[in-house]
Amino acid sequence: MDPDSAGRQRRFHKRSRDGCLLCRSRHARCDQQQPACTRCLAAGYLCQYPGPPLSAAEKRWCQLSVPGVSVWHISGSAVDPFDTLPCSMPYKSQELLRYFFSCDTTLDSPRSQSPVRISKMLKQTARKGPGRPDVLSAAIRDRISLQSALVVAATHYSWNTGNWTQFEKSALFHKSELLHLVNSQLAQGPLKLSTDTLKLIAILSLSESTIGNYTLAETHLRGLLMILHLRETHSPRVTYDEDEVVERLIIVAHNFYSAITHDTYSTIKNRLCKTLPDFADFSDAWGKECTSIDENLVGLRLLPFYFSRHIGPKHNDMNGWPVIDAMRMMTEALTRSYCSNPLHRARDGEQEGLRTLCVSQESTCVGCQALGAIFFAFTDGHASTVQPSGRPSSEIRPPLWSNWRSLAVSSTFYLHSVVHLRNYGRPIEPLLFIRMLRALRADIQDTATHMPEEGTDGNFWFWKVFVGTHVLLSTIQLAGTAAYAAVFDVSESILWFYSQIRLWSVAHSVTEWEAARVVLSEIAWPNYSPDSDYGALGKSIWATATGGGMVMRFRS
Repeated sequence: MDPDSAGRQRRFHKRSRDGCLLCRSRHARCDQQQPACTRCLAAGYLCQYPGPPLSAAEKRWCQLSVPGVSVWHISGSAVDPFDTLPCSMPYKSQELLRYFFSCDTTLDSPRSQSPVRISKMLKQTARKGPGRPDVLSAAIRDRISLQSALVVAATHYSWNTGNWTQFEKSALFHKSELLHLVNSQLAQGPLKLSTDTLKLIAILSLSESTIGNYTLAETHLRGLLMILHLRETHSPRVTYDEDEVVERLIIVAHNFYSAITHDTYSTIKNRLCKTLPDFADFSDAWGKECTSIDENLVGLRLLPFYFSRHIGPKHNDMNGWPVIDAMRMMTEALTRSYCSNPLHRARDGEQEGLRTLCVSQESTCVGCQALGAIFFAFTDGHASTVQPSGRPSSEIRPPLWSNWRSLAVSSTFYLHSVVHLRNYGRPIEPLLFIRMLRALRADIQDTATHMPEEGTDGNFWFWKVFVGTHVLLSTIQLAGTAAYAAVFDVSESILWFYSQIRLWSVAHSVTEWEAARVVLSEIAWPNYSPDSDYGALGKSIWATATGGGMVMRFRS
């Protein structure tokens, strides 16, 4: 053996870890040529080099991100459940919604401070047993319903605390969003508006009335009526059963608007004023001046029941006593005022048809208390028809079941034309008038079996017929036939209502007006002198219908 070979050492070749992936997998020496090494190039393989090495932190992150091994990371701030709502909630909107959820939905709350008379009246028809489920939780799942509820909630807070500025920005934000939505849908054509959008327009009209924007409130209402008229004209054979709630909201919005713009509020604001003040001077009269504020607040809190989508073509009847009792209270207050001053008229000669309602201090005024009671009765009655088990289990007196829209229409007509406590002397707008009259006439026909009955049901049927006749004749006398002849047959309607009065008169053998007036008083009717201007029309209607009077002539 060569002695030199014993000391010879094999040359050490430094292993490189930067070779291409293919050479490294084959444990072959790679010359690390870029973009392809010699071996891969000669063999025709795709040569790939590994990326830059990861840092220790990056390696650990990759290990923790493996499915089934990764850890949930929670941010420093807690997740807000309001972030899941269908619309943005800026400007204290979340606080406003929490406030609305906490408000009373019944009048029997321990916090309620309702006047004793109102509470007793409403408790006569209060439902017993489990409370009604709150639909506000379901309403907030939809953008339109949620933002409508927030607009109503701001009004509720303003009426409750007298502070509008607390949530003013929030209310204006959501109202502007809703107006933008309506305008964007109107751009596609009024016939394509959804039912939710139609309900929204009615809610906007009502909300504008509560803050004193009466011109805008009336504009919303007239626009909605025109849209519905166009829909019916365009598709006369199509029935819109889903619009029942829209029809109800229209009646409520009209009642609200015509009530708080009436001379009643100039009386509440200042009994000594000789003319109607600017409406803006008493825009919050309903919420602040009327003593039955609990009825107003609960009525507002129940408005989300109008947003419910669970109401179908057929609806449960409501108990009519709360509405009738409120009308009786207003009639009582008005009759007291009339008896104390039979020549009482409007203080402004240009508003000859106005009547005043306040007869005493607000804390004891029956008329002022009834204003809130009837608003509550409408809304609470609607809520009872939405629920599948709306009938009470026990009551002090037997319920008087009635179709909601028929009762609301007939009571509106009564307050407008019989006791003159609505719309400050103006006739009802023709498109609205025909919708209401059509609903009343349909209900009279549907309930004709009550006509020969003795007792409350028969009296109520006759009362609806007579009120419909009264409002029809008084409206035509005031506005003429031209404006209304374009939307319905005036002469045919008058003759039809006369015929129904005649049928009732024959069935019950009633021939004298005084006897008929006593029957009307069983529901609600003022004790006017038959020779007064307010009592003459009723006497004339009875005489004409029963064949003992002359047919009245109207101007065109």
